[in-house]
Order: sequence, then C-alpha cells, then structure tokens
Amino acid sequence: MANVIVFGNGFDIALGLRTKYADFVNSKRWPFISRNFKQEVCLQHYFLDYIQDNSDELDRVRWIDIEGLLLSYALERTKKNDFDTSLSDIDKEAYNVLCSSFNEYLKNDVEPCISKECKRNRYLNDLLTAVRESGTYSVGYTFNYTPTQDILEKYFNLKLNITHLHGILSDTSNPPILGISDNYVIAPCYKFLRKSWFDSYNFHDMNDALYIADECIFYGVSFGKADFIYFENFFKDAIRKHEPGTKKKMINIFTYDETSRIQILEGFESVGISMSQLNSAIELRIHKTSEFDAQHPNSFDKCIQFLSHLSPNSENGIVGIENIIRKGFNR
Repeated sequence: MANVIVFGNGFDIALGLRTKYADFVNSKRWPFISRNFKQEVCLQHYFLDYIQDNSDELDRVRWIDIEGLLLSYALERTKKNDFDTSLSDIDKEAYNVLCSSFNEYLKNDVEPCISKECKRNRYLNDLLTAVRESGTYSVGYTFNYTPTQDILEKYFNLKLNITHLHGILSDTSNPPILGISDNYVIAPCYKFLRKSWFDSYNFHDMNDALYIADECIFYGVSFGKADFIYFENFFKDAIRKHEPGTKKKMINIFTYDETSRIQILEGFESVGISMSQLNSAIELRIHKTSEFDAQHPNSFDKCIQFLSHLSPNSENGIVGIENIIRKGFNR
C-alpha cells in the first residue's frame, strides 16, 4: 500500500522561499496599512492592532498566523452576538482585499524565486532521495500554495501524486485559499471566512490515505490549531483501534528545532492526546533538522537510521547510505 508524505510550510522555508505569513505582512503588498474606517472594531483594525503590538524595533513582524487571527476575530464577534451585517459587509470587503493581495504576493514575490532557491537544503535532498529509493511513497498532500509536485519532480527527481489542500498559485481552477475550517461555530454573517465555502475548495481523502498507510512522513507541518483539525480524528482513531501486540504505524515528523518540537507536543495535548497514549499505538519519531550535523550525534544517528530504513535495498546498501549522508553533512 502507498505510504504518505505530508508537506507543511516548513518544506518551503527549508528551500529558502519566503512563504511565512510574516514575509507577506512585511512586504509592500500587505494591504492593511491605515485606519480608514470609522468603526473602532473591524477586521482591518484587528490586524493593525496585532501588528502594532507585535512589531520589532524595525517595525517588522516576526511571526503572525493570519488564519488564526481570522478565526479569533470571527469567534469574538460570535461570542459577543455581534451579527451586525453592516459590519460583516465591511469585513467581507477587507477579507477579499486580503486574499487578493496574498495571491499577488505569491505570484509576484514567491513564484519567481522558486527556480533560484530549490537546491539550497542538502539534507532535504538526502531525505527525498531516500524516499524515492524506497519505492513505497507515491501519495502526498501539501498545505503549501507553491507547486509542490513540480518542485519535487524538477529538483529532486521524485514523482508523487500531490493533493493541494488549500489551493495552488497560478492555477485559476484551484487558487490559494485563506480562511478557517468548519470545526468552529461562528456567526452566520461570518461564514464567508470558511475555506469549504469557496467554489474551488478541494475536498480530499487525506485521512483515508493516512489510515491505510504503513508509514507516514510529516515534513514542516506545525500541528497548530488551524492544521491539526485535519489530523485529529486520524490520531485518535489510530490510538483507539490499535490492538496490543500488533505492528504499530510508523510516523516520522520533521521539524526545525527544540522549540518547534515542543509546539508539536503542545498541539497534541491541546486536543487531548498525551505522548503516552500516542506512543502506545504509534511508532513516533520527531526529527529536528537544525541538529543534523556532527555536533548533535543523537539527531545525526536517528537521521541515518531512518534514511537507511527507507533505502535498505539500494545498490549502496545501508553502509553506503550512511557514508553518503556523512559526506553530505560535512559538505
């Protein structure tokens, strides 16, 4: 059966692409720059308040979750029973401007850089080479707006059938989508923020693919509130249905550093999944890509073990794979 690899924004970041929401906010294409509405409370002011409170000495935002702020704003309006359609009409207009500006940023500021940046991360190249050699991975899903399938084929010679969960730049039939999920109760006049309400929303079978796969790789997925909704049922069902003594599903999560590892654990705990529950049913490994060098031997050895597992029958054999990786880390 086909094993599954899921790409988050950490994949694009590893390639050197400026696809963080903060990159967009700090660019010349960010649309909310003035308080030109009389209402003290509106979507545009909500973003301006966040940026004002979270900017550094250079007036740049280090981190921002645009979709998380959209959700928080909608929940605040709902909690206050604020069903004023005149306000929601203003907010809908601002939201449409936000989406349009974001698409322009992807098209003009990100897409032209893809060909220049996609060979920068050598460890990622080693990982995807091992995935290709394993011959067991043929299905992929991505939260990214960049053309993941084209990038994998052109720069890593890896062919996967990729499903874009939130759209893809330069595809008018499946454009990038900013919004919130269906898992929250919000005021009817703010349901225009739901991703699933877009005509182009791509309904998918990712959970089915994860269920039947023996192994799964998550690369650069934050497991934050916005994205965890896609996986919560899968992990809870895997725990509930696992029979003691039977083979565990193997899941490898690739994240950047210790901070992001802790955030992933917190994401699991936020939906009521403890690490003891998870490890009782799943063979879970979290790899910190920032530590794949000789200064962090534990992470280095885990990396070799996993890549050798992926390519045990390669013409070089396991020892050959290890030597290749060691040369790569010393480049």
